[in-house]
Amino acid sequence: MKKKYAMLILLLSLAMGCTQKKVVKLNQVADGKYDSEFPAAPVSKAINRAVQSVFLVNSLHFYRGYDFDFDEKITIDDVKSGRFPGREDTPIIYERPSAGSATLIYNRNGKMAFLTCAHTVNADDTLITYYKIGENKTEYISTMLILVKQQINLVSVPGKEDVEILAVDKKKDIAVIGKQVSPDKAKGYFVFPYPVGNAKELDWGTLVYVIGYPYGKKMVSQALVSSPNYDWDHSFLIDATLYRGVSGAVVMALRDGPPHFELVGIARALSAEALYYLTPEDSYKKKALPVRREYEGKLYVEPHLKVAYGLTFTVSSEAIRDFFERNKDVFEDKGYFFDSEYFRSGNSHKPGF
Repeated sequence: MKKKYAMLILLLSLAMGCTQKKVVKLNQVADGKYDSEFPAAPVSKAINRAVQSVFLVNSLHFYRGYDFDFDEKITIDDVKSGRFPGREDTPIIYERPSAGSATLIYNRNGKMAFLTCAHTVNADDTLITYYKIGENKTEYISTMLILVKQQINLVSVPGKEDVEILAVDKKKDIAVIGKQVSPDKAKGYFVFPYPVGNAKELDWGTLVYVIGYPYGKKMVSQALVSSPNYDWDHSFLIDATLYRGVSGAVVMALRDGPPHFELVGIARALSAEALYYLTPEDSYKKKALPVRREYEGKLYVEPHLKVAYGLTFTVSSEAIRDFFERNKDVFEDKGYFFDSEYFRSGNSHKPGF
């Protein structure tokens, strides 16, 4: 009888062992620092709130100009002094497209403002190339192009009104663009819901989330921080594998787990090297190129970037905050009154914009 009871207990123990689920508990310590470990709780809901405030921005810049023969010996002084000769030949028409990401940070009474990178929406007024003799650049102009028109389009944002560049800093690569829409239509758009953090508190291996439009598709990517505080602006690198269109993408970090996201920067640029190719003149004039025939027209040197994927530079939250401090009067003159909360530290877990 005892043997039967012993056998029954053994069988019950085996059955319980086969059906028992193993539970692993992740203890996430609330230390007030940015998290380097994967979150122990779901983050999808918190990320979705941020995703709604990120938009695709397309820019197209139109240039018109001419190329010059070396024998003409045209210099920049000739252009400035009015000795620039008239041209009767067909001008060069050059279009420079750009795409990036922009985050809605202000939405009041139909006025909407977006944070992005300067190089995405801002273009040089004049593009000049010079002749070279050997490795030395001469003073003689080879090609001069002048900006005649630019178009900035915020995809999915309503209204026919033009997008305006409210403030820009080329050196820091920061820009804020604005658009006026009807207040009723603006109600359906939500500003970035999380505060501006402190990039100087990031460390090696801090986990960040990047929301942007690589190749025109809205995506969320995880990345790790490297080289924190590598300059006076507390800039940092991330290992996100991102592509064209990521410039201006918002970079967020978690402080003590979800939903405590903070904006610690925006993606600025991928690491790349310039490769130069010969480009037929007809490609500038939008003409069809001859196929499998010798080309007899003019050739131009055109730069193309070879991207080193997995290495992305950023603009820190400190640089962004400083940009807003310096341009506060500019914004207010144009009717954009950002909350004072934005200009302070983002540790309070309140909306910063």
